[in-house]
Amino acid sequence: MSRQQELAETAPLPCGERLDAATPLRLSRRGSRGASARVIGLSSTQGLFVVFEGIDGTGKSTQVRLLAEALERLGESPVVSCEPTHGPWGQRIRDSAASGRMSPREELAAFLEDRTEHVEKLIRPALAQGRIVILDRYFYSSVAYQGARVGDPEGVLREMESRFPIPDAIFLLDLDPMLAIRRIAECRGEDPNEFEGAENLLQSRAIFLSLREPKIVVVDATQSVPAVHRVVLKAFLDGPLAERRTADTTGKWETLAERLYALERTLHSDSAGRTR
Repeated sequence: MSRQQELAETAPLPCGERLDAATPLRLSRRGSRGASARVIGLSSTQGLFVVFEGIDGTGKSTQVRLLAEALERLGESPVVSCEPTHGPWGQRIRDSAASGRMSPREELAAFLEDRTEHVEKLIRPALAQGRIVILDRYFYSSVAYQGARVGDPEGVLREMESRFPIPDAIFLLDLDPMLAIRRIAECRGEDPNEFEGAENLLQSRAIFLSLREPKIVVVDATQSVPAVHRVVLKAFLDGPLAERRTADTTGKWETLAERLYALERTLHSDSAGRTR
């Protein structure tokens, strides 16, 4: 796979660069050389597919909600979902977190069944309608968690990429596993489940950070919730939304980008005011 490149007005961010709230916003404008070179063949009617990944306890669900709420304030109706789903296969996986995990191969097969239904019944139709789809976990979690158990994360990644849509943006929230476990205990008031043991999280984090998918943006999850949200908005503007703007023939993505840019500037100004 190629090195990570984020679409920007001047130069791309290097692969794997951890973003924090101090990273300057570089919003690509229509017609910039870097943008136009990367969006040949894109359809402005196709939706946007955004995924949040990371080990348990990094705040993925919170950031999914905040991004969806920001888009809703601007008149969008994003499709928000999660994996495992609440369908039959997903529920079986969820139940195993308390009752005991399946064998490595059975667990991977269950995730494949659950994801196949998810993609065919929800994700592909929503993207075909031009909707923004936001997921709390996707197949990169299978690479990290199930890939570690079967001992072949590279093979799991190859299978996933051959079977399922590639997201337009992957926000990888990164956090030390010991801090993640502490957050889990504090938020839920209970011990970590079968998926959340320290050794499992250490292995999964290492695999997440080894991924070289060009759409991955690694975000420092030790920051406050608002700070992480601002990072996500900036990266969303710089990356997938900038690509859509360059290919836009309808004005839809251009309008959304301008309004989201204004919202991001407001959040940044509010944050700057509080720190003075």
